[in-house]
Amino acid sequence: MRIVHFSDIHAGGWLQDFSGYFDKRLLGAFNYLLRRKYHHDWNLVATAISKIKLLAPDIVICTGDFTSISEPIEFLRAKDALAPLVEDTNFDFLYVPGNHDYYVKRPSCVAALYETFNTVNRGKFDLDDLPISYEFKDVSFVLVNEAAPVNLFKSTGIIDTKSHAWLTSLFRDSNVNRKMVILVAHFPIFDKKGELLSFRRRCENNKILQLALREKKIDISLCGHIHSHFSRWEENGSAEFCAGSLTYTGYLNLIDIDVSQNLISQEWINVQT
Repeated sequence: MRIVHFSDIHAGGWLQDFSGYFDKRLLGAFNYLLRRKYHHDWNLVATAISKIKLLAPDIVICTGDFTSISEPIEFLRAKDALAPLVEDTNFDFLYVPGNHDYYVKRPSCVAALYETFNTVNRGKFDLDDLPISYEFKDVSFVLVNEAAPVNLFKSTGIIDTKSHAWLTSLFRDSNVNRKMVILVAHFPIFDKKGELLSFRRRCENNKILQLALREKKIDISLCGHIHSHFSRWEENGSAEFCAGSLTYTGYLNLIDIDVSQNLISQEWINVQT
């Protein structure tokens, strides 16, 4: 199986309704205009799409942050840009939201997230179906939504009560005769050094995932959120691959798996070379 993984493309846009001037979107919009716009190259998305098709994957995965402030216009821009991947039936496509995709509780923003999630996942499931185990070519892809609106000064996520109960049940069984498990979520379980993320950037209530990775009940964790990509291997052979931000670094995460031999190889692909 060949997997191509990317994350955090951060489509940008200004506020679309007056209410945005009174919530977190205002700060996020200024952050995009004054900083992120100049550090993230949107042209890399089209370049990456051409590279992905040449890599001939079995499945393409995005681990969140299509948007900067979850405005409907941003979701539309992301969907239009990624349509060549979503509509290509030569491979499957999976997406989970990031914290910027579920930035506020504004109904129009939430509706845009739900519609986008269903569309880019090709109607296989709705956002409220998560967490879910998606079986594909003898691998279980465990999709978890960690995104939820938080206060102005935090970029955190959370494993909610429903997800925690489901994950506890999933990992309760032994590892004997099981499929390879690949976690698809936005937040890294640990950072590149194997330590917890800072208080204002981590996913809360995720100890269930920490234990599962360290006990090799998760074979691979795919994530984004941190804009610089990294790969980290646990002593037990499990791995965590953070794709970073495609539009910031210009890199894709390429993973080849021999499921029968339980062998994993990984490399970073520069989309501009």
